[in-house]
Amino acid sequence: MDSLNKQFLNAYNEYSKNILKHIYFRVSDWDLAQDLTQETFFRTWQYAFNHGNEVKDFKKFLYMVANNLIVDYYRTKDKRPLSLENVSTKSTLVDSTQEKDMDKKLKREIFERHLKELKSCYREIIKYRYLQELNIQEISKLTGRSPNNISVLLHRGIKKIKKNILDSSYIMT
Repeated sequence: MDSLNKQFLNAYNEYSKNILKHIYFRVSDWDLAQDLTQETFFRTWQYAFNHGNEVKDFKKFLYMVANNLIVDYYRTKDKRPLSLENVSTKSTLVDSTQEKDMDKKLKREIFERHLKELKSCYREIIKYRYLQELNIQEISKLTGRSPNNISVLLHRGIKKIKKNILDSSYIMT
């Protein structure tokens, strides 16, 4: 196996979970996130191997491809027919584990709603830091901002989210 194959396999093993989480957070659909993750790696493979292009930083390239696929998805989303598979007619009883799951989901929805209200510069940095679990240096490389600027944006963004949650009628327990 040549070095390019090894680099690609290493990139897949190292970044696939984080790419999946990144996409899932942006599209809120697990199956779609898996499909877009697969497409991200497929397009990267095509770019590097079929077209003979060099990928210097797989992580940065993979996030760029993933973000482009997410944008493409939202551009065509309104043009797609509604799937009846997503409509459920069953009514279920809620047990305690489901209640805890619902509570977690509600808290996440509240967080996501307030995150969406932030300026895009704050939103992007917070997603990379807390959802993708990237460190300051990695975020700096991905965004082209200085590490100090990343830290400041994180602090201000979190502060704004806390203020928005406290100002709203939501009570986080």
